[in-house]
Amino acid sequence: MNETISVIIPMYNCADLIGKSLESLRAQTYADLEIILVDNASTDDTLKTAYLAAEKDSRIKVYHTDEKGVSLARNLGVENASGKYIAFMDADDYVKPDMYEYLLKLLKKSGADIAACNIFYINKHSSKVYNEKQTEKFLKSFDAIKECLANPSVFVSVWNKLYKRETVENIRFPLVGMSEDLQFLYDVFSGGASMICGFEPKYYYDKSINNPYFAQRDLDSLKVFEYILKREFSLGKEKRIKFFKNQYLKHLYSLLIKASLYPLRDSPDVVIRTARKEYFGFIFAKGISLKLKLFAAICLINKKLAKWINKHFIRK
Repeated sequence: MNETISVIIPMYNCADLIGKSLESLRAQTYADLEIILVDNASTDDTLKTAYLAAEKDSRIKVYHTDEKGVSLARNLGVENASGKYIAFMDADDYVKPDMYEYLLKLLKKSGADIAACNIFYINKHSSKVYNEKQTEKFLKSFDAIKECLANPSVFVSVWNKLYKRETVENIRFPLVGMSEDLQFLYDVFSGGASMICGFEPKYYYDKSINNPYFAQRDLDSLKVFEYILKREFSLGKEKRIKFFKNQYLKHLYSLLIKASLYPLRDSPDVVIRTARKEYFGFIFAKGISLKLKLFAAICLINKKLAKWINKHFIRK
């Protein structure tokens, strides 16, 4: 019986990084893996490195597309996966040797459609784990979406999870530059999927690669929330609409703060206009801390003051 796990890894200019990711997969205690590498328009030796790795390990399959984008690469991977289970991984990350054995055991023990593990957030100097002491949770549909948004540092990404093939094979990642994981998971759980949340950390996520810039791709995350809200309004369930509206407002004003504090690659005008339009809804929204509300208001009024407060009080 096919018990293969298809691990899909998008690649873009990661020739110096993909080796460590593949080494962690080759070291897995669960050996029945199909490793799908999807190169999307790399300009370095990424594709060459992938082909060399495939020559040494028959479980590795390499695909190439001239179009850029992590969503497109993941979608191509799903379309070519043959495993009973599907997983995603980023090319600059790596996993503990027992990660997929652990996730598969969680799936089978719980009967869930998706199993999730905790994450090591690493940079050049340290490693951090969130909510490590929590116990396992079994969640379904709306409750699973709520957990992803309420606990984003652990559950809002796709790569610390193992999926039953039938749960995700007909769902595709949106072609956006940010928050594609959130829309994918929203669509998965909207179809009634269940998730078992294990809190043992098994996935190493490298945060040192991230750049603290505000860029056009940040605006794509607003498009994802607008997509979710449109779907929720069509369902007409008031409690759910209110929850997602609050999450949208929280995210909007987090973007406003980012645009106020960090260097700009693109203009944040859309965020500022939208934040002003939604201001009173944000102020009276429940579940958003007073600290965030006050600091967001300062960002709207005086960006220089916001930077000074952040430097002398918040970052200390």
